[in-house]
Amino acid sequence: MAQHNRTDRLSLEIQKAVADIIRYDINDPRLSKLCSIVNTELTNDLQHCKLFITIYGTEEEQKQSFAVIQQAKGFIRNQLASKVNMRRIPELHFVYDDSIAYSIHIGQLINKINSEKGE
Repeated sequence: MAQHNRTDRLSLEIQKAVADIIRYDINDPRLSKLCSIVNTELTNDLQHCKLFITIYGTEEEQKQSFAVIQQAKGFIRNQLASKVNMRRIPELHFVYDDSIAYSIHIGQLINKINSEKGE
């Protein structure tokens, strides 16, 4: 149980630190300032961390921003080492998460159906 709590705590700490690194430390004009780390999954052995990222903007802005983040993975990991107190920094795996955009789209469809029923 203690290992699970430690993993959860470290996962949250990594999530906050990586979000700050992306927001403040990566100076690339192609990177959208509207990036959000929505979830992290840290393995129990602390060797790998999957970060789910949402990027707001056009499809092209999303692709560019995700590519910038992928290219900066080594830089992000290096910066993370100075921000998080861990013996070994895990490998970072970024996953594009479009669940927020999908839920907005579903909400718009529901609103459209409801407005058509009202007419």
